Amino acid sequence: LPDVRQYRTRSRQREQDIVETGLREIQLEAEWRQLEDESSYIEQLLAEIPAVEHEKLSEPVQGLVTSRRALLKNTMAANNEYLRALGDLDFQENQLQSTASEFNEFLVERLLWVRGKRMVGIKSLLALPGEVIDFLAPAVWLEALRVLSVRYTEGPWLVLVILISGLLLWRSSSLIGALRDTAKPCGNPKIDNFTCTLRALGISVLLILPWPLITLAAGWELSQSLDASDAAKAIGVGLLRVARAFFFLRAFRVLCIDGGVAAAHFRWPASLARKLRNQLDQLMLTFLLPAFVVVSTFTRYATEFGGELGRIAFVIAAGGLVVFLLRLLNPDTGIILGIRRAQGHTKKISVMWLLLGTAVPVCMAIAALAGYVYSAITVMGHLINSLWLVFALLIIHELVARWLLVVRGRLLAKAAEERIEAARAERENQLSDSMGGEDLPLPAEETELDVASLDADTRKLLNVSLLLTGFVGLGAIWSSVLPAFAIFNEITLWEYLDGAGAAQQLVPVTLGAITLALVYGFLAVIAVRTVPSVLEAILRQRDTITPGTRLAFATLARYGIVLLGVSLVAGTVGFNWGRIQWLVAALGVGIGFGLQEIVANFISGLIILMERPIRVGDLVTVGDTSGTVSRLQIRATTVTNFDRQELLVPNKEFITGRVLNWSLSDDVLRLVSKVGIAYGSDVRKAMELVKEAVVDHAMVLQDPDPLVTFDEFGDNSLNITARFFIGHPNKRRETISDINLAINEKLKEAGIVVAFPQRDVHLGTSAPLDIRIQRD
Repeated sequence: LPDVRQYRTRSRQREQDIVETGLREIQLEAEWRQLEDESSYIEQLLAEIPAVEHEKLSEPVQGLVTSRRALLKNTMAANNEYLRALGDLDFQENQLQSTASEFNEFLVERLLWVRGKRMVGIKSLLALPGEVIDFLAPAVWLEALRVLSVRYTEGPWLVLVILISGLLLWRSSSLIGALRDTAKPCGNPKIDNFTCTLRALGISVLLILPWPLITLAAGWELSQSLDASDAAKAIGVGLLRVARAFFFLRAFRVLCIDGGVAAAHFRWPASLARKLRNQLDQLMLTFLLPAFVVVSTFTRYATEFGGELGRIAFVIAAGGLVVFLLRLLNPDTGIILGIRRAQGHTKKISVMWLLLGTAVPVCMAIAALAGYVYSAITVMGHLINSLWLVFALLIIHELVARWLLVVRGRLLAKAAEERIEAARAERENQLSDSMGGEDLPLPAEETELDVASLDADTRKLLNVSLLLTGFVGLGAIWSSVLPAFAIFNEITLWEYLDGAGAAQQLVPVTLGAITLALVYGFLAVIAVRTVPSVLEAILRQRDTITPGTRLAFATLARYGIVLLGVSLVAGTVGFNWGRIQWLVAALGVGIGFGLQEIVANFISGLIILMERPIRVGDLVTVGDTSGTVSRLQIRATTVTNFDRQELLVPNKEFITGRVLNWSLSDDVLRLVSKVGIAYGSDVRKAMELVKEAVVDHAMVLQDPDPLVTFDEFGDNSLNITARFFIGHPNKRRETISDINLAINEKLKEAGIVVAFPQRDVHLGTSAPLDIRIQRD
């Protein structure tokens, strides 16, 4: 591709030259104006010279001024010509830069779809043995070793790299022991801390570095050497390019060693970590080695796209990557699934990720065999970089999760210590009271920290942050390839009329537009699943925001994202909103007749979300059903009654009907308990006992004060009523039961009889009673 940057650099330098030339022209013109009147200019020069010498010097000065005037005129002409030449050159190079940019855009869009070689056939297979022999020729490798030995004696930094790597390899056993020692505090809240994990990462880096560092140094020396042949330089380029992949593979392998970071600090099962380590060892052979062959052959045989050896090596590397991803992302037996289950995740890995992960290498291998070698290598390189990004984000996620685990353990340990201290203080206070000493102050009541909720919200925010970071990173990685997909805009699927009257024209809907619409839909689905929950997690940090408010914001955000996604998708595929006016009119008629209930429920749902006459958790009575609001949706609201049965109530009922909300403004609820005592009992004593039973209950509020009244003389009893308030409507049945039990026990202990219905039976004696005995 033409290097447009050098044109831009020269253009900036030329702009500076044009400015300097323009300033020089202004200076020359100012000097020319001084020389226009030669006599005055000469007089100014000879003004300080004695008059006696004027005649002697006037003629020579006149000649010099005339000569200077002629030279100045020629300089001005040359400067003007140079300025015009700079302007013409700048114009021509701007056109060249524009042409080069257009050519670059054309190549970026087309080069990926150009076949560089013939499809694999018999001729290709026959040429393969010769290329293998040529690649493995001892002379080439001996020359590479000779160049490295020469550079070893001349370059001190290469010696330093080898010494450092050798020292790290020599001390590897000690480093592994130190790495396993960092895992000892893990799991003990009293001594566990995040610094041990950071120390383990530092030791892991020392274990990772030696071999990738040697590979990087050797590749750099061979590729930059002036004495090496093209074959030896190709080997150096291959080593240099695979050094990064070698580092990442070594990094994940070291993390998965027994007692390493993955098993000890990230809490991955040891068997799965060992299994992943074995898969990484296989990947180094099935992917890293063929990748080295691919880069070396493509560097050595650039015009032939690496020859047949490079193409076959690329197919082997793609196959090794596919096998690795299959064992990693399998929805049933994959390594990632086992790690997620060990961490408490019950959701299985979607088959979509397995298909996306394996389809690209398989398609690129097929493309390489078909002759699209450049395209296959370019896309595969971006896929590998994407995998490194995903693995890096995975490690960051595990590190933050590890930090959250440490913080959670400390908070729980602190809460446990505070509870122990409070219990000890309470015991000391009771002991001092019993001994008649001074009262000790009770520990201040503190709101308990919901550590589990805090941890879940933080993890949710972490996942979304990493998801956004992943999208940004993937966009940066694939940005150089995305323009190639602009060719899809040339594939027309259908056309539609746009405009009105004479301005109507056919607008094509291309494959690129459909692809973009699918991307919009995919992003909308992800946003619908993540943004509302993240918004709710953020709002949960504020104590003044109720759960109903959080739900309202999350629901409105969800519907807003859906509306935006539908609009983007529809607009991308050419859906003209102006052309469906007839449909809107027909829909209006349909609403008037058949869909009015649905629309009414929809509008009522929006009103409920905005005005919040009911909220999730409210205790309501709708008709003859009482229960708790468990879910608010845009069409209907779910009320769960006390038998755990879910009643779906259309939202219209809450707006137009009569609904009893027991906890709309507050949760305070009045309860009534009635008792009847036998005639002749001590009423005042009974009222005191009833009030005592009410006041002693923990759920009964002291403000408002409970009220016990003697209501009436009943047919069979003296009726007493207790009226009191509780702060939790859901506890009303348990409270009534407890208070009734307490009243019954207190009245029984005091010898007061709870009355029961009595009936008097009167028999008429005006005539004899007819009594008969009949056998069944």
